[in-house]
Amino acid sequence: MGITCTVYVLDPMGNRTETWPIGNDGIPPEVYARLKDDRGNMYALTVYEAGEPQTSFLKKEIWKQAEAEFARIESAARKSRDY
Repeated sequence: MGITCTVYVLDPMGNRTETWPIGNDGIPPEVYARLKDDRGNMYALTVYEAGEPQTSFLKKEIWKQAEAEFARIESAARKSRDY
């Protein structure tokens, strides 16, 4: 097995942590080199277009902003369901 990395995925269906290969069957090496954090981890955001998941890689700082926004939206949705 080749080199792998941990990928933290934000997904409206549920956040998760996965192990992805780097190379032909996974993350392109140039994307990994550009977006990995100082520990070699990657950060991704999945959105759904016509029901199909589309995953993009983000810099950790942008991912953290998206994570906070997802949490804010989920909190607001929970509050609205409680009324």
